[in-house]
Formats: sequence, structure tokens, C-alpha cells
Amino acid sequence: MKIIRKRLLPVLVTFAAAIGVIFTAIGGVHAQQEMLPAKFQESKVIRVGMQHDFAPMDFKDPKTGEETGVNYELLQAIAAKLGVKFEFFGVGFANLLPGLDTGRFDFVGAAIGDFPERRKKLTFVDYVTAGPYIVIRKESSKTIRGYEDICGKPVAYLRYISTFKTVLEEFNAKECVDKGRPEIELLTTDLRPKLGLLQKRFDAAMLTTETVNWLMKLEPDTYSKIGEPLAKWHYGWAFLKDDTQLRDAIAAGLDAIILDGTYAKILEKYNQSELAVEKSGIDQGTF
Repeated sequence: MKIIRKRLLPVLVTFAAAIGVIFTAIGGVHAQQEMLPAKFQESKVIRVGMQHDFAPMDFKDPKTGEETGVNYELLQAIAAKLGVKFEFFGVGFANLLPGLDTGRFDFVGAAIGDFPERRKKLTFVDYVTAGPYIVIRKESSKTIRGYEDICGKPVAYLRYISTFKTVLEEFNAKECVDKGRPEIELLTTDLRPKLGLLQKRFDAAMLTTETVNWLMKLEPDTYSKIGEPLAKWHYGWAFLKDDTQLRDAIAAGLDAIILDGTYAKILEKYNQSELAVEKSGIDQGTF
């Protein structure tokens, strides 16, 4: 009998530990769910606006047609922590904030720059940091090795991203004009800059961290980054200004998946570990 007890003891200890983990997980979900506004605790459905054409953050897998991307996977993991279902609505970027304003969505789960001007009407859960890189064709890295080699060259940016224009003008003044080097030639484009690079329409282009890291994952021998990001900003999930209870519940869910390692695994899957934050932030953007 003593021998049987000795053999059973490790099994019982392991079983008790497993039960403890299960109850801890259940308790965690329950506690985080209680942070949600009452209507979501009851309905268990939260409507989320997504962009769905912004790889690697939100997009449809070209092979399967299924929703995928950094935001989609992070939010699915958070939904599990909160014990609710996220109902995703894919729209164009221009329709995200109007959709939130009119009540079509409960929050926006796309990558929205947390800028002070936007916080007049919105509040954000900041979940990654990013910034603009100067990117070249990899074959050009023999002659363009650093910032000084960009001076005098044509550099393109997307016409509708005004922050890129601001960053490039500051770069031009600091790295080129003030150091007696030729000015860069600023070019605007309505096409994806990566196409212009490949077609050799310009020598360099400005791309955000997540975009260039994704391109380098898909085509590792095609593109190169110059230096570090020229600025830093926060991407956040956007909520109406007064919707702080829902915002804080989503932030708690984000902290939970950061703590258990899910967050880091998802970022690594899409070659986005550079974007990682240590914990959620609220309205931290300063750019």
C-alpha cells in the first residue's frame, strides 16, 4: 500500500497543479471579462473595424482568402482572454474612423497612428511602435551605404502620407543641407513605392517599419534598409474619446498576451519583432 501511495503521489501533485492552472486561467478570463462594459459582457460580441488590405497588419491570405495578419491574430488572442467574440468588418482606411464615429464599429483594430491631433476625438490602446525607414534596392547597397549617400538622390514617398514629407524634409535639412551636401530630390507617388524601386524610377523610398520588414521576409534579396527609423510613432487601436471602459479592457487583454508570450510569437511570425512594446500604452503618441 505504501508503494502504491508513493507512486500515486507525483501523479496527484501533477493533477492538482494542472487543475490549478485551469482555474487560474478561468479566473483570469472572468476578471478581464468583468472589465468590459455590461452590454459586451451580455452580448459577448464586439464589432471591430479592420483595413484588410495592409499586409502584414491586416490582410486576406492570397491563397486561402482568409483573414490574417498581425492585428487579426493579436485581437483573436485578446478575444479569447476576454471571453468574447470579435466580429471583424473590413473596409478601406478612409472609412475606418467614420465607421467608428457612426457606430458601425465598437472600435478600430487596424494600425492607426496615435497622433495628438487625432486624440481630440479618439483615444488609443498603443500596441506597437514603428517609424519610417529609407529603403533602397539591395543591389544599390554597394554605392548607397549610409545617409550621406542618399543626399542628391531622388527619394519617393506616398503622396497621401503627409508625415513622410515632414520627416524627409527634416532629414534633408539635417543630413544634406546643413552638412553642405546636395539636397535630396523629393518625389511623391500614388503607386506602391516598392514598385517604383524595382522599376528604378527612383533610388530610394520611404517605407514604414512593418512594411519594409514584411517585404524583407517575402523577398530577402531585394530590399535593404538604411540606418535606423528616422522617427518613432505608436500604432494604436482607436476608440471614441469617452469609451474608456472598453479601451481599458482591450488594454488588459493585450497585457495578458504580452505576459504569456503570445504577443511575441505573433510578431515574430510576421517578422515584426522590432515593433514590440513591453506593455500596453494609452494615448502615448507624440509625433
